[in-house]
Amino acid sequence: MCCSQLKASEQETGWVGSFSLGAIFTSGNTETRHLNGGIKQKIADERWSHEVEASLLRHDTPEKVTAERYLGNYKAAYRYRPRMEIFVDFRGLKNRFAGYDFQLYETMGYRLTLVDKPKDTFKVEAGYGFTQMREIDEVKEQTTVLRLEYEYIHQFENKNQFSTDLLALAAEDNTHFHSETKVKAPLLWNIAIEFSIKVNHNTIVPDNKEKTDTTTTIGLVYDY
Repeated sequence: MCCSQLKASEQETGWVGSFSLGAIFTSGNTETRHLNGGIKQKIADERWSHEVEASLLRHDTPEKVTAERYLGNYKAAYRYRPRMEIFVDFRGLKNRFAGYDFQLYETMGYRLTLVDKPKDTFKVEAGYGFTQMREIDEVKEQTTVLRLEYEYIHQFENKNQFSTDLLALAAEDNTHFHSETKVKAPLLWNIAIEFSIKVNHNTIVPDNKEKTDTTTTIGLVYDY
């Protein structure tokens, strides 16, 4: 098993980013390969911010692939008041094992920072737009979508960090939920250990699929 992650601390302006990569390979009685990774980049000035995120998860054996999920997201936001922003967001998800060949979302909306303190940050978003999705072996569907999201971050006295966010994308035929909860604890110097739980849920899936996928990871984080 190998796992590495580079992460920049959040800043109001400038460039920050993070990179993670984990892999598990087994041989002998059991042969499996597991790969997961992600990258996040953000650049911001006093008014504009641009965020890019991409991630992958794949698990396979010599006989078949048992998990495969890809995510890409781009968001541009304009701050017209200290705690108020408008944004446009483009999101794409490919997860065949959840029953969908692809799910695309193009939304725009409003982001409000309700709490902005040294130890606590709480943001909410509301938006509206369009979605295109296709279930496996089905025709593509296009409809409107409502976007709701919140993000909360808490810094403890000992530099431990807790964060959680929930995204809901409600369309006519399916509502997609994405949630991530993380706890980070410093080890030494700029290195910390991070525990993460990601949950993806679709309200409508084929009869032979589960509605909820849960991914639990633990790895090292380097802050710079």
